[in-house]
Amino acid sequence: MVDRADMEQRVRRHVADVIRGCSYEHIEAVDRFRKGDDHVVFKVSYTEPDGIRSAVVVRVGAVGETHDCSRAEREARILRMLDGHGAPRLLHFTCASHWLDTPTMCISYVPGDSKPFAGLDASHVEMLGRALAQVHLTDVSAIGALLGETVSASAYLAERLATAVTARLDAAKEGLPTQVVGRITDAYRYVKDLVETAPANTAEAWDGASLALLHGDPGEANVLWSPGPVLIDWEYARLGDPADEIAYTFMDNRLDRPQRDALLRGYRAFSADATSRPIEARIKTWGPVNLLGSAMWWIERYLMVRTADQAAGKKYSSRRPADQYLRGALDRLDRFEPLFNAARKR
Repeated sequence: MVDRADMEQRVRRHVADVIRGCSYEHIEAVDRFRKGDDHVVFKVSYTEPDGIRSAVVVRVGAVGETHDCSRAEREARILRMLDGHGAPRLLHFTCASHWLDTPTMCISYVPGDSKPFAGLDASHVEMLGRALAQVHLTDVSAIGALLGETVSASAYLAERLATAVTARLDAAKEGLPTQVVGRITDAYRYVKDLVETAPANTAEAWDGASLALLHGDPGEANVLWSPGPVLIDWEYARLGDPADEIAYTFMDNRLDRPQRDALLRGYRAFSADATSRPIEARIKTWGPVNLLGSAMWWIERYLMVRTADQAAGKKYSSRRPADQYLRGALDRLDRFEPLFNAARKR
């Protein structure tokens, strides 16, 4: 097992090898940012030959985890295509190196911090809306089929229900208390009916809708303000319905009505009004789908971590405790049920 000091030395050596203008002797500091579920992140500060102080961010696959390099390589190709537009610039990527044996990505350092979305004023939320529109209007022809198959928006909706919710139901029913299973079953019936009927009931919003590049997880932890929004962690990027991403942003960040209105104003300002109107109509369908899909994601992680804890007799790697995942799922079910109950009364 690599200890913290040894890991920082390895990161220092790796950066000196792959970043032009950075020598080992002129690296001043290696600071650990945070540890996610699958990687650790460092800021490496150094002085260039001309005396300019600079920094690079290094994201290293967590030691001891199972890694699929193709997933990390896919994210690197997306960052290379974006070339610093609304995202950090990719400087170097490798599946393994002399110093680090897990996928390692070097990206430009973005000076700034994440902010709680609950405290963002209208001007900042509008900037976020413009940033999302810029992502959704990105020409992805350079990376071909990397992002997935191009299908209709209604087919994409059905596919997301299948992968985000339906595929996780059996495991959830076997591993959760009966009361929770009942709540999930009721929610699934409602969402399944919504997905099957919405494209026909609001055909003008769905017919001819095009898929676009989505960031995949625009939560507050993945937005740095520098001073405008810069999206980081593109591992969940995909080809999808822009309305899916906007609805997810509303839901995951608990945006209130004035903030939602501000985000849409920013989105419209960057995209054509004729483009944004059908997207806004589809958001009403995506909201419940995303909320239940998010609950199922947290349930899946809860079951995975709990099973690993039981098998190993200890906490699963460096991940969150199992109960924290369960609380995340129950929170989303609590937020879903008022939508379901309101619809049932209509």
